[in-house]
Amino acid sequence: MKNIKKYLCAIVMMVISMTAFAQEDVFSGDWLGANKEGDLKVAFTLNCDGNWQLNPYNENARCNGFMEVNMLEPGGRESLMATYEFYVESMNGNELTLSFVGGRPEVDAGISGQCKVVYKDDKLSFSGLDKGGKDAAFNGLTLVKSGSGADAQDSYKLYSSKIRVDHKIKKWMKVGIDAQLSYVHQNKADSDLQTLMASNPLGSLYNEDGSINPQPVADPSSTVYNYLLNEDKSLYRNQAQNLKVYFNPYLEITPLKGLTFITRAGASLGYSRSNTFTGEGSVQWYKANQTADGIKAQVKDNRSYNYKWENILTYNFQIKKVHDITLTAVTSWNHNRSDVTTLYQKGVSDNKFLWHNILDGNSSTSGSTSYSMSKGMGYVGRLNYSYMGRYLFAASVRHDGSSRLAEGNKWDTFPAFSLGWRISDEKFMESTTNWLSNLKIRFGYGVTGSTAGIDPYSSAASLDATAVNMILGGVLTPIYKFSQNIPNYLLTWEKSYNTNIGIDAAFLNNRIDVSMEYYNTKTKDVIWNKALPVINGAFSPDGGPKANYTTNLNMCETSNKGFELALNTRNIITKNFTWSSSVTFNHNKEKITKLSGGDSDVLNNGDTGYALALGEAINSYYHYKLDGVWQKGEETDAAVFGAAPGDLKINIPNLVKESDGRFYKIDEETGSAAVDENGNVIYIKSAKVNVKIN
Repeated sequence: MKNIKKYLCAIVMMVISMTAFAQEDVFSGDWLGANKEGDLKVAFTLNCDGNWQLNPYNENARCNGFMEVNMLEPGGRESLMATYEFYVESMNGNELTLSFVGGRPEVDAGISGQCKVVYKDDKLSFSGLDKGGKDAAFNGLTLVKSGSGADAQDSYKLYSSKIRVDHKIKKWMKVGIDAQLSYVHQNKADSDLQTLMASNPLGSLYNEDGSINPQPVADPSSTVYNYLLNEDKSLYRNQAQNLKVYFNPYLEITPLKGLTFITRAGASLGYSRSNTFTGEGSVQWYKANQTADGIKAQVKDNRSYNYKWENILTYNFQIKKVHDITLTAVTSWNHNRSDVTTLYQKGVSDNKFLWHNILDGNSSTSGSTSYSMSKGMGYVGRLNYSYMGRYLFAASVRHDGSSRLAEGNKWDTFPAFSLGWRISDEKFMESTTNWLSNLKIRFGYGVTGSTAGIDPYSSAASLDATAVNMILGGVLTPIYKFSQNIPNYLLTWEKSYNTNIGIDAAFLNNRIDVSMEYYNTKTKDVIWNKALPVINGAFSPDGGPKANYTTNLNMCETSNKGFELALNTRNIITKNFTWSSSVTFNHNKEKITKLSGGDSDVLNNGDTGYALALGEAINSYYHYKLDGVWQKGEETDAAVFGAAPGDLKINIPNLVKESDGRFYKIDEETGSAAVDENGNVIYIKSAKVNVKIN
């Protein structure tokens, strides 16, 4: 009875101490922003008050902060690029040191490092967030607090709570549960930065009477519209709500000394809803020539169910008190599925309805449903060996399978090993103990695998029903088409071969510690979703706008090298006062070393501007080099290229201006002006140059 009372009391105390999202200092809160290039959008939540933050992509994570980075694609669409978990290392006034790792276990694996965050003028500025290859662009990131007025339509609020119970039933048996709940409410502003940055800058955002000018660009043929229109909530809404619940019960048994068995189950249940509306007077309405085609409402419900089951068997024993050996065996199973329901209406009768009156009898109403499921299985064996705590060795092998890949490529094996030598424990180092506390060198090599978050059915062929029918033999017959993604049955795991060498040292009774590490990661069979040439046909959903077919390919190999240095000092440590310092330095360089298919050094991906280029990082931006825009007074020169002041000025190699409106090119072979067969200089004649920048 006493045990039951203690157990109930523990539960009550846990419930009372459930933590909710709070803000208690200048750093804690919800932050929003974009990188300096304007092609990445960031949402960041941070808790510096000791409460743990929830990672919506990893139910086992406990972190101080979480960041989502979305890439802004043509047309204003957003796609999730990367996620981060952050941990507070130190805080000094308006400066904060954070360490970070990738937020999604499979997709963002291998991302880690440290960064500095400075609070000034109600903004957070990041520096040093430059490790992880794909993420070098986040260096120099600046964020503003959600709801601060930087964008009236942009807000992000997160509420979370948790409870953890551990109970020892017997000396050899322990049970527990970890439960978490999170709710996110977000409003997203409308933007099309790529189009705006490439547009004519001459014009006015407001009319003379102070009202918003729908078409601010002076060129009457311009299709650029004023996104200030969509700051009015009665004209534009993009709202998202996300509710997630996590349950993680476990059972731990220790039947023999040194032998431990843990079985851990996990369930993640999620419900998200997105509501979008574009009304009469919005940017979309003007783009649709002020017709009902631009007055739209959509409601999208997504239910997700994710299950995970892990079993860990560990046996630790010693031989003659100098050999310490630990054997570990792990099995891991995961099951992920989701179903989506979408309702859509075009020609909403009144802006006041927003998305609340879909299916009101309007003939331009449609709906759709979808379902997806994927499974994964993994087996891990690991050996850890230590001789007198001085010589260290570890080896592991992992065998993983994923339903996302086709038969014959679902399973692969990933080995790893590491060596360590604690030199400071050697007898010949005894004379250094008065100033050297620890000196260790380490070496590691391992292979990791990823399916890069490809869609569950992207390796299987499928047919989609269309809304179009045709008459065959007097019978009305539905038409089916291939899905936009063409399956690739040869697609394999993306593999990273990681090598690292490090030195750890501590001095003066651990008052000073230094860590240095060099790493070299070679990734083969990088998975890339490639747009196929239109010669293979164009994908047109129900007669709508045409798009390229796509497929997933193992496109390239990359090299990611870097060096990290961390220095931590404990300068003053007293009962009432502590002063410590941290200095970090890191350098990282990622480049593509090999491209598959063809002899070209650059592979463009459709019309997005992003490409794979030898010697450059993945997702490098490859497009026309620009010399700014044509200015007033350059009308004659601009006309030669079919342009006018305010249009983009493209850098043309070897171009020479002889006089106003008169240009010629240098012949690379002769080094002189290019001439025709009669020896006359070839001048560039007036021509219309069409350039699309995304």
